[in-house]
Amino acid sequence: TADGRAVLEQITIEDLKKAVGGTVAFGACVHKIRTMKDFAFVLLRTGDFVVQSVYTPACKGDFSALSEGAYVSVTGTVAEEARAAYGVEITLTSFEILSLPHEAYPLHVSNRRIGCPIETELEYRSVALRNPIERAVFKISEGVCGGFREFMIKNGFTEIHTPKIVAAGAEGGANIFKLKYFGKNAYLAQSPQFYKQTCVAFFDRVFEIAPVYRAEKHNSTRHLNEYIGLDFEMGFIRSMQDVMEMETAMLRYVMDYLKEHYGDTLTLLDITLPEVKTIPVVTFFEALDILGKNHNQFDLDPQDEVDLCEYAKKE
Repeated sequence: TADGRAVLEQITIEDLKKAVGGTVAFGACVHKIRTMKDFAFVLLRTGDFVVQSVYTPACKGDFSALSEGAYVSVTGTVAEEARAAYGVEITLTSFEILSLPHEAYPLHVSNRRIGCPIETELEYRSVALRNPIERAVFKISEGVCGGFREFMIKNGFTEIHTPKIVAAGAEGGANIFKLKYFGKNAYLAQSPQFYKQTCVAFFDRVFEIAPVYRAEKHNSTRHLNEYIGLDFEMGFIRSMQDVMEMETAMLRYVMDYLKEHYGDTLTLLDITLPEVKTIPVVTFFEALDILGKNHNQFDLDPQDEVDLCEYAKKE
């Protein structure tokens, strides 16, 4: 601008690091205020990060009106600060209050963890997601989908979007949500399987990232009534081994993609990603032998799967 300010529509940590010694201007929400004797730390929250800024009496703006949850437009100089998150700190030269909260937050958004029962958190979900750790889960989800999509396209897969209101279930059974569709019975799709198989006939390889619905009453972490499925289907395979190798390569790619693009989020959530090199392969009956079970059962229960994973880690 005419007065030398660097105006950014959306600022990133990389932008701040490049601007060390210079001036930046951006919009943010006041995440937390820590008032000291002659100055105050003002933590500013954007859609991606929380950065530390410092208010002094030399700053232009009504500090007495500032509160947590206020949305502001700030201008300041950037300096390196090893003790601050991301290694940078902003000394505010001016700020403008864009809006103030009508009342105090019902949750402790500025705490590292909100620390409330899940029922309370869901009741105030739009408030809870202002907490960096709560919203970080969405960033990891974004990274998984982004890595999956990039891998699929690089390997010749075509992205499709299949109907989610269907005339029949793809897998049979009663675990599908039923609804009326202009006077006729319809269902929420429990799988894109039929559509994927059909599309292989003219695309060879297809994938989809989309919601899947299962009408199953449950009380476990193994079941979800609605989730985002990462589906793919491929033709011209020699055996299931081809599909398994593609899945392994995809998982390896997604883990590397997360490490490259979401390192800060992984650190925030204290996530250690698995090293996907070669995934152990055993037949069903070999699995039963490992578990010390008879060959007269037709499925593995949740504990069986946990035990197999522990065996794989050790052996």
